[in-house]
Amino acid sequence: MFFAAFLMPVLSVCYFGYLGQTEVEPAQFYKWSAFGYTTWIILPVILGIFAVMIVYEEKRLQIVRQIWLVPVREECYFISKFCMVLFLSVGFMMLAAVASVLGSVLPGFVPFRLEDVAYLFEKCMEIGVLLAFAMLPVLALAMVQSSYVLPVCMTVVYALAGFFLMPVNMYLHPITSMGAVIMRNKDIPGLIVTQEIHVGKAFLCIAVWDMISFGIANNQLSRKK
Repeated sequence: MFFAAFLMPVLSVCYFGYLGQTEVEPAQFYKWSAFGYTTWIILPVILGIFAVMIVYEEKRLQIVRQIWLVPVREECYFISKFCMVLFLSVGFMMLAAVASVLGSVLPGFVPFRLEDVAYLFEKCMEIGVLLAFAMLPVLALAMVQSSYVLPVCMTVVYALAGFFLMPVNMYLHPITSMGAVIMRNKDIPGLIVTQEIHVGKAFLCIAVWDMISFGIANNQLSRKK
């Protein structure tokens, strides 16, 4: 899964190399390598599938039954899986940031400046943390379903919905609300903002989705236990 973090940085190098550009604005290169499809499509799908598979495998191997014998509280079990998703999300974005720096500096597209690198890593850290929270509904769905087919399919639908709802309304979907937060300073070129950005509304949207998802998952886990 982590190898996918290098996909867009490599494609960005090929793209700007094909155009023959010798000097590229750092934010423009990073938009292609880390803030574009990596943020809106690739990582959400990877996080969703990862969340679904870890829950499904524990059910298939009957590890969950052993966990309930300890006993472990339902909310602690849910939080432990979320922490795994969070670790993968942040680690993925940090790898994407490293690959973006190497892909921009080594070919000579972008001069190495600490302020540009700090900007990239700060944004990637924000994306990694916020996207993990934005994917909580998929994790909750994986816990209430006995099969992995529906949650995996819904992961793709969920990610695509976030991508296409962005220009419509940023405060209906957790992924679009995450986008509103990272674009609050309007410092990512090429990302069109069609509405006024309200960070409070964005966090409220994510919180509402997460609380509902947590409540449903906790209720279903209590019944199955």
